[in-house]
Amino acid sequence: MPIFRHILNLLALALMLWLGPGALRGQLLSPEALKAQPVITSREASMADPSAVYRIDLTRTKLKTFPDWVFSLPNLNELILDKNKIVSIPEQIGTLSNLQRLSIAHNALDTLGRGICALNNLRYLNLSDNFITGIAEEIQQLKQLEWLILWQNPIMFFPNEIGMLENMKELDVLHVDLNQEQQDDLRNLLPNCYIHFSPPCNCYND
Repeated sequence: MPIFRHILNLLALALMLWLGPGALRGQLLSPEALKAQPVITSREASMADPSAVYRIDLTRTKLKTFPDWVFSLPNLNELILDKNKIVSIPEQIGTLSNLQRLSIAHNALDTLGRGICALNNLRYLNLSDNFITGIAEEIQQLKQLEWLILWQNPIMFFPNEIGMLENMKELDVLHVDLNQEQQDDLRNLLPNCYIHFSPPCNCYND
């Protein structure tokens, strides 16, 4: 039996060598496997082996534009761009097909960006503390989304299509001025989702 197992191990090793380094790396990782991956914090570090990069964190790096070099990272699962001065998100972000976690909190965005809505595997989206005024109807395409963090945004409306996000577990709209009717509408659209509200405002949003 030990000899048999040894032969199997040799065959598996030979197969991996024949397929190349990419065979050793998954693309869409489980949450547990993703947490185990190292966090890369610079472009230079990511270029050593782009296909081995699963997590990028560029928090507080004085970015004014979206770092388009991340599009060369085919296995990127997590991207954090918090506390910068990014004003827009290119539609090309939709090509990051393995992206599961995206955080662009504390920036200068005024729209969610339709490119984000093409991220079919996105599970966590944090756009808190920006200047977003509305949510695109295309948000319904984020079928895997579970967590949507939007606190401290001047959002004036939520489309009914948000109700099509059946996997949603948590929505954070603290410090978003919503009246009682708007809050009730969101509760009805997402009956199985825990929603964080501030007290309803005495306001009316068109």
